[in-house]
Amino acid sequence: MKVQILFIIVFLPYITLAQFEYIDQTDLYIENNINKVSSYFHDVDTVGLFDIWEVDTLGKITSKKEIYDDSTYSLTTYKYNDGLLNEVISRWFYSLLSNEILNTKNSNYSKQEYFYNDSNLLIKVHETNSKDNDTIITKYSYSNGLKIKSKTKNTKHNNWLIIDTLEYYDSNEIKIKTTLQYREGTLVFGTKRYYDTSGIIQAEINFDINRNCFDTKTIKTFIYDNNKLVRIKETILPGNQPFFKGLHTSEDKFTYDKNGLIIRVSRFVNGKLLNYDTYRYE
Repeated sequence: MKVQILFIIVFLPYITLAQFEYIDQTDLYIENNINKVSSYFHDVDTVGLFDIWEVDTLGKITSKKEIYDDSTYSLTTYKYNDGLLNEVISRWFYSLLSNEILNTKNSNYSKQEYFYNDSNLLIKVHETNSKDNDTIITKYSYSNGLKIKSKTKNTKHNNWLIIDTLEYYDSNEIKIKTTLQYREGTLVFGTKRYYDTSGIIQAEINFDINRNCFDTKTIKTFIYDNNKLVRIKETILPGNQPFFKGLHTSEDKFTYDKNGLIIRVSRFVNGKLLNYDTYRYE
């Protein structure tokens, strides 16, 4: 068994619709003719249906049901134009028995519209939200095809969130991606991701910025076996988690079926199993 482990400690400070933040199963959905994915949550006291995704013939997710309890769920629908995500609408709550909206008059929803330039690069997201009755607009700018900045404005509260992104390669052809978040002009948070020469993520560092000092908050390391991500280990450094004292670790472990599809994600805290999700494909 060949296992790659990269652990980096540095004291520094694509629209994906996959169910997993770091894993895209689009090609596998196409290869295996998957049109529906169901997830089930498991812990000591509970086993229950959690999410249901509908998938089209191009492997793209077209809808997601998030189950809240035995009677209600929220529904998110995704629309595409020429293969690009065009619109996302989320609405809650629905009845599991009738599939109708409960209390239509007070039903909450959010709508996101996506706009692209002639090179099919995302340049703007326009979001409206009925609950808060506000509008959020995010604009993106690029350099040489790489996203370098996003600027988000909440029109109701008239505040700004700016995210700067820098991608570059070191002398060993390792890609490094740094993201910095500014709120109302003040640098508050950052992320640095390290990739191998094939562009596969190997490590992620999140840090807070206090008085221009970069305080490392969490460190994630990614472990692969036969080109499959099998573990994500996150270390929360002392002082960054109010509920735990000292060094705190969490870990996600991925289990695959014979077709390479994820069938279980187990979550551990300080070495002990906390809970897990299982997945069924149709």
